[in-house]
Amino acid sequence: MKLDIKTLFIAPIAILALLAGCSNAAANPGETVGLANPWTESDQQGVLEATGFIMEAPKGAADVRYSYMAEGKLAQMRYVLDGAEWVYRIQSALEPTDISGMEYEWTSKEEGTVSGRDAVYYAWSNAKPDSQTVDNVSYVQVVNWYDAVAGVMYSLSASGQDLNGMDLQVYAEDLYVPLQGDA
Repeated sequence: MKLDIKTLFIAPIAILALLAGCSNAAANPGETVGLANPWTESDQQGVLEATGFIMEAPKGAADVRYSYMAEGKLAQMRYVLDGAEWVYRIQSALEPTDISGMEYEWTSKEEGTVSGRDAVYYAWSNAKPDSQTVDNVSYVQVVNWYDAVAGVMYSLSASGQDLNGMDLQVYAEDLYVPLQGDA
């Protein structure tokens, strides 16, 4: 068997890397190694300091949780209201983009507005076509809108069992405060 210089160099490094991984697993048994969570849990003030965006929960909201993603300065507020789980996000952007974080095969897409700003509304449901059954049906609705004057992207999503008849535009306009006033 003939060994070349590459094998003599790479083999010890591979063995050391394997041993380092094993010793880490032995030191932390049962620990799952994965990707780091990019979100930092915070409070309202912490989100403001990290991203520059203030987020006010709507009246009646429960279980309000704030977080931000330092890279990209993405602000997020989660809460429960009217039987749905909501996520509101704000981020500076040079152009309209989807910051919702939702990756569904949308069953509908409509253009509209939020406080006079162009918006795109998306909806998804796991309901079977032509079915009259509404039990155990999940729904997701998202609206993304862009404030070109301020250069800020907004996203509001709702998910739950009964979103039928919920006007996402009303909820979005309740949260939205233009950064430059009513310009």
